[in-house]
Amino acid sequence: MTSIVALSFLACFHAPPHPTPPPAVSEDVLRSLSTCRTPSTLRGRFRIQVKSAGLSGSTKGALVLNHPDDLRIDLVTPFNTPLAYIATDGNEINAWVQRNNVFFRGEDASAVFSKLMGGQTEITGALKALTGCLPIDNPVPSQTTIVNGDLQFTFPMGDDGALVVQVDPNLHTLSHLQVLSRQTTSELTPVLEVDYDNHSPIEDGVLLPNELAIRFPSLQWDVALKFRSWTVTDLASDIFTITPPQGAVEQDLVEVLQNQLLNDAD
Repeated sequence: MTSIVALSFLACFHAPPHPTPPPAVSEDVLRSLSTCRTPSTLRGRFRIQVKSAGLSGSTKGALVLNHPDDLRIDLVTPFNTPLAYIATDGNEINAWVQRNNVFFRGEDASAVFSKLMGGQTEITGALKALTGCLPIDNPVPSQTTIVNGDLQFTFPMGDDGALVVQVDPNLHTLSHLQVLSRQTTSELTPVLEVDYDNHSPIEDGVLLPNELAIRFPSLQWDVALKFRSWTVTDLASDIFTITPPQGAVEQDLVEVLQNQLLNDAD
């Protein structure tokens, strides 16, 4: 939301147009983005801060990511007791929250991610974005400019969306990502924004972001992740499926997200 306010303020002034980078430079960076690869299975340990309407807090946690579509995130209390966890195997996505023992069931992972991403990217794309890669395949930019020293590429995403990324021209790493959608309005509006910082090398010199600021403007969610470590790992595939604990109250995850979107639109 703050980025939208800032852009509205700057629009009051007649700023010069953004320059266009030399074709050879943009082609080299685009080639790196197109071939962005991370190890197939990663474990990350992080500190997380969450802000939303009427809720904020911070804690620590860990994730395991197995490309293309497996993800497990565990959050714990300062005493290392379970606080919440979420898991997807690409088919289902389910979550459990210790408070009130609530289990959020998402039988269709694609439907859940469609609500989160304005229908613009699937779970495979979301996991790529989490590790600093483009969430689309075979990218062909419709516009290329220079913004604050970074290369900015705009990619169309069908008729109802667009992807805008800013890239460090030296490291070829993402510094900013924005997914735009017309899912709820006639105008392209941001449904996901990510700022990346503090990249460090892992296997084969691959650079992974250690700091991510993630925003879902339509849901009014802000999530800040600061990774303490990234490691390549091997884990059993059954950790990406979870079932309700005894006595848990079940809720439909798609319905919860839909209600959140409707409430924020009021």
